[in-house]
Amino acid sequence: MSFSPHRCGTLLLFSLKTKAKTILLWCIGLFCIMFLYMILFPSMKEMAQMKFDAMPKELMQFMGMESMQDMGNYMHYFGMIFQIWLIVISFFAASFSGGLIVQEEKRKTIEYLYAMPVSRLDIYFSKVAAAFLAVLAVVACTGLSAILCGMAVGGETYDAGQLLLIVKLSGFIPFFFLAAAFLFCGLSASCGASAANGCGLVLYLLGYLGAILEKDGEWLTYFSPFECFSPQKILSEDWSAPAFGVYIALFFVLIALGACFYHRRDFR
Repeated sequence: MSFSPHRCGTLLLFSLKTKAKTILLWCIGLFCIMFLYMILFPSMKEMAQMKFDAMPKELMQFMGMESMQDMGNYMHYFGMIFQIWLIVISFFAASFSGGLIVQEEKRKTIEYLYAMPVSRLDIYFSKVAAAFLAVLAVVACTGLSAILCGMAVGGETYDAGQLLLIVKLSGFIPFFFLAAAFLFCGLSASCGASAANGCGLVLYLLGYLGAILEKDGEWLTYFSPFECFSPQKILSEDWSAPAFGVYIALFFVLIALGACFYHRRDFR
């Protein structure tokens, strides 16, 4: 049976309906936590002027800061917080995406779908679309929270255009791991989500190591979307448009390979 957009759309609505509570809880949770951190910007600004000068360089690099002066700039402060949340959202993207396939196979509900007049590609792409919309909602809620706080307490250092650029470019990172999760789930449902999370951890550590080694390890950063499209690089206009294009292309390649493997995989 061939792919049908109509059947795919029907399955998409069903997936969104069953996962609506999970998506809503993540959206509300990250919105509120980001709001709490960002609304405290004036207090953090005062603290940065008073102390933390002796903070270890490695810890500051982990938090995405060059110096504690960054705490006095709303955009740099947002970049520091958002970089941490990107790790959390990336793990959510991998776990949620993998769960869309894994949970159905564990509960045996996937057998009901196979008995229906739908193709495996209908099932696969409906779950890809559901995961994409879920991750998009979580990233958008996180960005919206920062925008509202910026309007309230950002002052002269708040730049709405720059913040939106960071959300668009750095916010792509979780989508990359979404695609990786579907590739691994296409290969094996039993360990697909875990493999995607492991991949995320390895790539983050590679980027972190490359940043610590500086010029000697700069080549390592190209293997890590966390480092290639970090908020700090976007703020300093040091990010690479060609590298972003490569990762976009790789996103579609991973999705396509996942579809191929899922379509051919034998389910027992």
